[in-house]
Amino acid sequence: MRLAHPAKPIREMAVSVFGLVKRNSLQLGMFADTQKKSRLVNSIDTINRRWGAFTVLPARMLKTESYVIDRIGFQNYPQP
Repeated sequence: MRLAHPAKPIREMAVSVFGLVKRNSLQLGMFADTQKKSRLVNSIDTINRRWGAFTVLPARMLKTESYVIDRIGFQNYPQP
C-alpha cells in the first residue's frame, strides 16, 4: 500500500471528541501498568484543580512560555 501526501499543504488539522462518559472500569493493556498511569493522571488533575492549570507539566515544556506548541510542523518529502 502506497501512501501519498496531499497535493496542497495541510493548513489545519483537528481532533474532536463527543459523547464522553465517566468510566466505571479500566481498560487493561498487556504491556503498560494502566492502573499506575490512571492514579498518576488523577493525582495530576487534583493538583491542577487546586493550584491552577499546568501546575504540573512535562519537563520538556519548561521555559517554553514564548513558544506556541499547539502546531505540528510537517516537512514535504518527495514521493519515491
